Amino acid sequence: MQAASRTEYATAADPALNYCLWPYPPPSPAEDRLRSVNLLYRSFEIAGLGPRAFALVDAIRAGIGPFRTVFGIKWADGRLGWEFYFYDYRRRAREVSIPRILAAIREYAPCDFAPAETLPYFMVSLDIDAALLEG
Repeated sequence: MQAASRTEYATAADPALNYCLWPYPPPSPAEDRLRSVNLLYRSFEIAGLGPRAFALVDAIRAGIGPFRTVFGIKWADGRLGWEFYFYDYRRRAREVSIPRILAAIREYAPCDFAPAETLPYFMVSLDIDAALLEG
C-alpha cells in the first residue's frame, strides 16, 4: 500500500489554509494530525492507481511549492476523478501561473496550451482522471 508508506503528519509550521488557500485561525492545533493529502493518496489506492499518480503530486509540489494546491476528489459515472486547484491572487504578478503548472506536470500530462499570461486570472483548475494517471 503506497499511501500508507507516504503518510504525512502536520507540523506546527504548516499553514492553516482553507479551500481557496486563504489563511484562517485553526480551531485547534493540527500538529501531529494527518495532513489532508493522505486522503488524496488513499483515493488513488481505492481507484487502483499505481506510482504514477503519487509521482504527479510530487511533481506539482516540486514545481510550485508545498501548500499551494487544493484538491478535490470526485465521483462521476461510477469512477473516481480528481481536480487540482491552483490559486495566486497576485494576478499579473503571480508565481503560480499556468505555464509553471504545466511545466511541473509535463511528464505526466503533456500539453501545448499557451495561455495569454497578460490576463489577470487568479485560479486555474485541472481535471485529472485515471486514464491520465495511468499514462
